[in-house]
Amino acid sequence: MARQRSSNFELMRIVLMLLIVGHHLLSNTSLHDFISLQDGTLNTKLILLFSMWGKTAINPFVMVSGYFMCTSRLTARRVAKLYAQIKFYRLGIFAVLAALGYQAVTREELFNATFNIARFAGNGFVASFMVFYLFIPFYNLLIGALDERKHRMLVALLLFWQTGTPLLFGNTTLFNEVIWYATLYFVGAYLRLYPSAHTDDARLSTVALVVSVALSMASVLFFQARGAATGQPWYYAYRLVSDSNQILALLTGVAAFLFFKNLRIPQSKLINTVASATFGVLLIHASSPAMNTFLWERLLNVSSLAGMAPIPLLVRMVAYTVVVFAVCAAIDLVRIRLLEKPFMRLVDRFIPKGN
Repeated sequence: MARQRSSNFELMRIVLMLLIVGHHLLSNTSLHDFISLQDGTLNTKLILLFSMWGKTAINPFVMVSGYFMCTSRLTARRVAKLYAQIKFYRLGIFAVLAALGYQAVTREELFNATFNIARFAGNGFVASFMVFYLFIPFYNLLIGALDERKHRMLVALLLFWQTGTPLLFGNTTLFNEVIWYATLYFVGAYLRLYPSAHTDDARLSTVALVVSVALSMASVLFFQARGAATGQPWYYAYRLVSDSNQILALLTGVAAFLFFKNLRIPQSKLINTVASATFGVLLIHASSPAMNTFLWERLLNVSSLAGMAPIPLLVRMVAYTVVVFAVCAAIDLVRIRLLEKPFMRLVDRFIPKGN
């Protein structure tokens, strides 16, 4: 009998998107206006630790593309599907928020919502991911021309350039999201094409994940204390996880990817279904500054969290994260059923299968 495929990567996508939503609870809201490194309270530490994982989570989220697509082919059908999903939410949410008075309707904003897919490419996940995605055929041509040694050298050089130099020399101008996602693609592809006893060791990847998570949390607490002594702003605490190319964000992201890669769980229809909506969760809840205001400030009033006792604060942050994820996932699953499936049948009429 054919072996059923594990739902390990689908579970990973769900966990990563929950972490990203939790990150946006702080980074995309006014909550950070109510915390200070100088006060050093348990509340501040809880908020910082809870919301620290967003940039880390992006790394395995993108690496999985390299892991699977390096032996596959980017088709026009895949691009049409991704583009249609992005524009559906961009236009739909724009119209709803404009009707509610949260979105300014200017010629520039309307043009960008309707046509401009690459706005903020290099400094925004959705636009950067779309641009990165279009280059996959060329990444694969390069990968096909490399042997294992040259592939490893390419990855090492890219990581030294984008992670090593900021760590060693404080150079932050080299980082660009599109190029970083290409780097992660090459990392994921390397792990797929050249597996080893170390990368396939479930126990080792579990230990690596636990250690890297502990180091990441310790770094936030260390820089929170250091920042309090030197009068730094709140984001100083995220010094080593502040962006996806930072050293601990990278190490923890790779460890998380290997952990889930080596996780053996049965195939689950529920997990697979929920995972299919994870990108939609991102597109909905983080679609624009207007959405941030509407969701986090108007509906959830996240600034009220700052005055809570530690336990209620933690419970409320978890609840907000799960509810936002669940509602957005439900919306996207409805879109897939009612709109995407008929749309893709229409696309199949014009694009031959396999193209």
